[in-house]
Amino acid sequence: LGFAEYAAGRYEAAVKTLRHEVTYRTGSRRVLAAALAQLGRLDEAHQEASLYLASYPTFSISAWAATQPFRDPALRDLFIEGYRRAGLPD
Repeated sequence: LGFAEYAAGRYEAAVKTLRHEVTYRTGSRRVLAAALAQLGRLDEAHQEASLYLASYPTFSISAWAATQPFRDPALRDLFIEGYRRAGLPD
């Protein structure tokens, strides 16, 4: 749900969903960081990105983007923009 909310530009809703106890501390932390960044909450976004990278140290935006089957490149770019703003590595 948090991924869909992010894709729809509903960043506050995405943050609420992705901070839910069931999903928090999983790979969804990456999208949480992006949503926070899109809201201009950069300190929180960078903190979440750092925590995500502690669990997934080999993550890179370019490798992620190369493997995602988005039909709409603009949607993929929205995620990339958020990841960059959050401080995830290219």
